Order: sequence, then C-alpha cells, then structure tokens
Amino acid sequence: MVSSPAAVVGEEKAMGPVPKELPKAPLDVPVPKALASTHNGTDLSKEDTDELASLAREAASRDDYKTALAAQFWAVKKGNDGLYDLACYYARNQLHDEAFYWLQQASLTEGVDAQHASTDSDLQTLRRDPRYTEVAKFLRQCSAYWSHSDKKQTLVYLPQGFDKSKPSPVVITLHGRGSRPDHFFGAATQEMANENKLPLICVSGTKPTGPKSFVWSDSARENANRIDAAIKEVEDRIKIAPGRIIAIGFSEGAQVALEVAARDPDRFAGAIGMSPGADFHLNQVQPAPALKTRRFVVTIGGKEHPGNVALARQDRDWFQKAGVQVQHITFPGVGHMLPRDFDERFPKWVEFILSGK
Repeated sequence: MVSSPAAVVGEEKAMGPVPKELPKAPLDVPVPKALASTHNGTDLSKEDTDELASLAREAASRDDYKTALAAQFWAVKKGNDGLYDLACYYARNQLHDEAFYWLQQASLTEGVDAQHASTDSDLQTLRRDPRYTEVAKFLRQCSAYWSHSDKKQTLVYLPQGFDKSKPSPVVITLHGRGSRPDHFFGAATQEMANENKLPLICVSGTKPTGPKSFVWSDSARENANRIDAAIKEVEDRIKIAPGRIIAIGFSEGAQVALEVAARDPDRFAGAIGMSPGADFHLNQVQPAPALKTRRFVVTIGGKEHPGNVALARQDRDWFQKAGVQVQHITFPGVGHMLPRDFDERFPKWVEFILSGK
C-alpha cells in the first residue's frame, strides 16, 4: 500500500525550508560498469525497450533479480529511463555502490518518491548501509524541490481521421505512483487510440516528485480538479460527449480512477481500475442515483501484495452494495503489472462501460 502525501509534507517541514535549487548528490561513487548484453542465451541489446522493462518486472515477480537487473540495465541503456527500478535491482543483488549511483541519478533526472523509498522492500538492504542516512536526506530535499515546482503534463492522442466537431467518448489514463503520463501505454499509445477509435488523454498526477515522476493526492477533490484542468487543456481538440468519459488507472491511479468516476456519474460512464494501490475513500461517497447506470471494472493479479488484493475486493464490494455493475477479475500468477492480454481485453472493457444506460 502507498503512503499518503501528508507523510511527505511532514518530512519536508521537518527538514526545513524548501531548496531553491537541486541539491548535490552526497555520495561520490563511480559510474557502474556495463553489464554483458547476453543473458540466459538472449542478446538483450537487440530487444525493444518496453519489452526489456516488462521482462525485468516479470523476472522480479519471480524473485529472479539477476535477470531483472540485466533486463533493466539494457532498458535504461537503450531508453535512458527507469533509473529507480535499476537502483532497486542492484540493491536486490547486494551491489550497493551501483544502487546508490543510480538512486542518486534517478532523484536528479527522473524523480524519486522519498517516502516510498524509505519503505520500499527492494531497498531494504541498501537502507542498512550507513551511507543511506545521508542519501535519504538528499532524496527528501530533491522531493521537496520538485513538489514545489508546479510541473504537470497532459498528453493527447487522437485516433486517425478523428473529427473534433463531433461529440466523442474519451478515455483518460491515470498512471501509478511515481510514474508519468506517457508510461501508461508506452510507445503503443497512438496505436491504441487508432485501433479503438477513441481519443486518449494521459494525465500527470497532482504532485510532481521529479521531472519525470508524479504522485496522486490523498484528496479526491484535488485529483478531480487536476483531471478537470487536463480536460480544459484539450477542449479545443476534443468535443467530449456528455457522460461518456472513461477513467482508466493502474496502481495508485487505479484507485483514483474509481474514486473520481464514482463521485461524478454525470460526467463519467465508469472506470477501469487495474491493481488498485492507494487509500480507500469510497466509503465517504454518497452514491448518486445516476451511479447505478454506470459500469466499472476492477482487476488484480493473483501474485500481488495482499493489501492490493484486499483493496480490489473492497472496491468490488462497495460498488456491488451501491447497486452498480462491476466486473472483478483476478489474473492468476500475475504480479503488479498490466494483464498480459490487456490489448485484447481493453476494447471489451470499454464496450462494457459504454453500453451502460
């Protein structure tokens, strides 16, 4: 489960004034040596960047951190992205100098959620290293700097031949904690828009934790305001059909999608929440009559953290009690990641939601 932004604010107050510029990395560790391109008979240097990142996540879900490290190293080398995950896999392999190097680089060039890093099981051995105390302060300073930068990002992908004069349903994507808008569908985003003939609006979280990293607020109102602002940014390019917005989110963004759509059924046709991982606030919602005509999808991997599994069930139970149609789908053997057949299921979920009354 993720921590609330309030905890991060508390840390910022404890450490003093917000830095006016990025602090300097405290540890002078050498640039790690390149890893061999061939691993388990596969030349990783020839693989697609997204495939490498996916391979790393799948390997980590099986506790195969040597493969996760090799795949993530080449994903970073080819795409210059995913530095925090690389630091985590180095730490899992007990390579602390390399882990510290990439953790510091991630904080400066991507952004690191300092609160998450302080509890992330991937960094457990690294936090036992005496040097971590100094690095933890550096992470908090960087987080404070970025959180006050007011940085945000809204990306729009229109399907080929889109007619902006006609009202259209729209899909709004909400990324996971510490991620960013273009990571949701990755390089396939435009293709997803074309194949499904739907505009995609990819929205950054309410609070920046780095130039390439955002988190969502613990406040449903703040999240709704962020989404409203993103919609206003694109109203000259998309005429949204009333009540035909679908929110889709992963991890922290999944819970945000469910919470925001449940509160505003006049605008949202429903939501898809995959692997929800944030605080549960639906019990504070007084269901509007229109909500019973909306539809929701909640998915969870069978190998996910028990907290995520419990939250997905809690979401399902709330919607069912409110008289709302909800699909609750478990994917056996899958960890905290998108379903393997997501491309096939996505259009079916969209059709299910849009076919509501």
